[in-house]
Amino acid sequence: MAIRLYLRQSPRLEEELTDEGPDRAVFSCPLDAVVLREEEARVYAALSRLPMKQRQVMAWHLDGFTTAEIGGALGMQPAAVRQNLARARAHPKEALGLTSGGAR
Repeated sequence: MAIRLYLRQSPRLEEELTDEGPDRAVFSCPLDAVVLREEEARVYAALSRLPMKQRQVMAWHLDGFTTAEIGGALGMQPAAVRQNLARARAHPKEALGLTSGGAR
């Protein structure tokens, strides 16, 4: 977890920092937070049903990391990361609880 936080905080070379703020409104509806929490709970439940390596790789992938970054952090080759991602995606949707309105 510490590695993930460190990688998230370190600036990426492709990013350019600007003084401009985001285009979206600052105010958000409280209902959005409820929906987000429910979706987050479904994702956590689905991840908990995966084997450990697939769970780790998928969690990092969902956080926006590349296969190279994930491999470096977990001590895996990028090809192994891709293979674990493919296996995680191949799990039956019923086993992951994604058939009745769950996360896709």
